Amino acid sequence: MTAPPKAVLYTFNLSVWAAAAEWAVEEKGYGEDELEFRTVDVVKGETFAPSFLRINPKGTIPTLVAPLSNTLDSASETKYRALTDTVSVLDFLDKSRSNPTHKVSKTHTTSQKPAPALSPATVEASGLSTTLIKQVHDPEVDPNFLIVASKDESELTEKSNGFVGKTYVLGRAKAMEEYLATEDLIPKIQKILQEKKAQQAPLVALFSGKASKEDKEAFFAKSKEAWEVAIPKALAALESSIVGPYTLGDQLSLADLHVGVWLARLVHLATGGTATDPKKWPELLSTLAKPIASAEFKVGPKVTAFWNEIITRDAFKKVHHYLIPLIMDSFHDPETPVDLVLSLLQTLLITLTAFPLGILAALAHVFATLVRSIPTFIGLALGCVVLTSAVVLATAGYLVFSSGVLSVRALMGCKKALEDAARVGTNMASVFLDEWTKERKGIQERWTGRS
Repeated sequence: MTAPPKAVLYTFNLSVWAAAAEWAVEEKGYGEDELEFRTVDVVKGETFAPSFLRINPKGTIPTLVAPLSNTLDSASETKYRALTDTVSVLDFLDKSRSNPTHKVSKTHTTSQKPAPALSPATVEASGLSTTLIKQVHDPEVDPNFLIVASKDESELTEKSNGFVGKTYVLGRAKAMEEYLATEDLIPKIQKILQEKKAQQAPLVALFSGKASKEDKEAFFAKSKEAWEVAIPKALAALESSIVGPYTLGDQLSLADLHVGVWLARLVHLATGGTATDPKKWPELLSTLAKPIASAEFKVGPKVTAFWNEIITRDAFKKVHHYLIPLIMDSFHDPETPVDLVLSLLQTLLITLTAFPLGILAALAHVFATLVRSIPTFIGLALGCVVLTSAVVLATAGYLVFSSGVLSVRALMGCKKALEDAARVGTNMASVFLDEWTKERKGIQERWTGRS
């Protein structure tokens, strides 16, 4: 007996709207036997690949290719439909698995996970949901534009020399050219690529230093308008529309997924992707004041309460990629092999200094406190050695399995691994110091009593 056909969700871990689809999959409890994930690397320009454009001529993700429900039985030839916009994808994911009283969904899954309905239950709620979703999908507050948005010459120069310019804009443009040069390219796909090339031309000119002064000034004005006018206006509209604590009330809904990932992308851009500690996530909305360029700006209480609600959800934590450092941030380094070797050596030197010194500092503090307790000291020292060895082995594993051959990407992987090792080492030292500072007084009192 053949297994029922699966739906295929085309996604990418740096895509804001793909995160909404992945979030929906988690909340709905889809099983591995009914849904398959396929990565389309937006950064590498894979959305311009002719094979993908045949599925989605718009070249956007998420894209969902799902079998038609009336062709799921083994006697029928399976037919598929492609959903190519975020709203349709999320609606379909919700409706295809929404009856918690059934042990299987319409796609014949064996998953036993709950399948809560995310669609609004009333006409009034449906209208509000549509309004909220339209607000965050408005082109004036497009989170993808905010990636490239530059308010002045210095910001444009910085982004041009980093990931945004070299990889995201120019790298994708190069990939598009390569696809256009493909032999036997069918006319329909060729036309799509030529149209996309024309659409991207102004952006390519800006980030390659070929744009006119007038075009740059217009781009700066558009960027300022987006961050300083459109975003505050959208946040104010959300504040007035949200019921609370979620957008439509007490229960999670589809609108929450759209608004949630949009808001998280704003936070990511405002923080530069440096927020690694989930305990600090509630504080991150305040960082929006910087790109909005207003020290007095504050996110409203309803939006704040909504944010604090969604960041506690397991599904949000699992699929959301914008509140942790991303590989894109490392591309701010020089990309030539020679420069990367020098950068790698510099990072290695810092790591070899910071990591052992952090451990030694912790050991010295413990030794000073427990100088008369040799067994305890030896135990703690062995613990430090074990933890240090684990970090070293993890780093070695990272280099072996992630870097592959020596190349620019491999060097970036080495540099990232060394930075991780240094960060773990210094964090370990900090933990030891904090804990032993708390316990030191009690330990000293016990030893004083024995004297």
